[in-house]
Amino acid sequence: MSLGYAPYSNFDLSSLIITGNRHSLIIGLIVDSVVGGFMCVLLYHVFIKLGSKHLIIKCISTSILMWIALEFVFTIYIEGKLISVRPMSAYYAHLFTAIIYGITVGILFIKFLFYKGIKHI
Repeated sequence: MSLGYAPYSNFDLSSLIITGNRHSLIIGLIVDSVVGGFMCVLLYHVFIKLGSKHLIIKCISTSILMWIALEFVFTIYIEGKLISVRPMSAYYAHLFTAIIYGITVGILFIKFLFYKGIKHI
C-alpha cells in the first residue's frame, strides 16, 4: 500500500520485522499502531515532567528521532536481505510522514491533553 514514490509503505516494513519474509497490511497496521501509541504515552509522561511549552516542535523532533531509529532497524534487518535497496525517495517519503505525525500529535496534545480547562490529577 504505497502511493508510488516509495516501493514499500511503513506498514509493509513494519510487518516485515515481525513476519520475516512476507509483508502484510494488517500486521503492519497493528505494529505501527502499537509503536505510535507507545510513543504518544511516552511523550505525554515526558511533557508532564518537563512542561508543555512548544509541544508541536517537541513532537516533531521526537517523531524524527523515532524515524531515525526505525529506519536504522529497517536498514539492518530488512533492506538488502528481504527487499531490494530502497531509493532515496522512500526515505524522504517516510521522513515526511514522520513530520506529519509529529505535527498531528502536537496539535492533538494541545487540543485535548494540555488544554487549560482540564485539571490533571
